Amino acid sequence: MNSTELVRGGRYNWKNQKERLIYMGKKHYTFIGVYWYQFALVEEPHKVWCEVLERDLESFEKTIS
Repeated sequence: MNSTELVRGGRYNWKNQKERLIYMGKKHYTFIGVYWYQFALVEEPHKVWCEVLERDLESFEKTIS
């Protein structure tokens, strides 16, 4: 998975993990000059559960079920 494949509100998960996530968008932290991609648990869609760097997105997949 890469950043161009992400859809805000789309459902994703870490490969081989049970947590189901919703993509919230990306946030730019200017003091370190990088984007963080934010995800929420499906059960709590408005609360950031994890933030990952673009290189970490290769460990994500679109949720099928």
